[in-house]
Order: sequence, then C-alpha cells, then structure tokens
Amino acid sequence: MMTLFKSQKFWDIEAQREELKVKEQKDASALYLIQQSLLIQFFQGLLEL
Repeated sequence: MMTLFKSQKFWDIEAQREELKVKEQKDASALYLIQQSLLIQFFQGLLEL
C-alpha cells in the first residue's frame, strides 16, 4: 500500500495525517491535565466556604 501511495504522491498526505493524530492526542492530554487542575481548585474553593 505504501508503494501505491508513494507512486500517487499520497504518501505525504498520509504522513501529515499521522502527525496530526499525534498532535491531537498531545493536545487532548494537555487539556485533560488543565481541566483536572481547575476541577481540583474549584472543589477546594467550595470546601473552604
């Protein structure tokens, strides 16, 4: 399949798609950590009231 993609110049598109998947996964991981941090701070603030 790789040979077919290379012959049709689709290989670059496929490589970019894979890079995008990795970046999206990293972004999702970072967003999760941010959300968890904010959630903890929010509930700690409620407990202090």
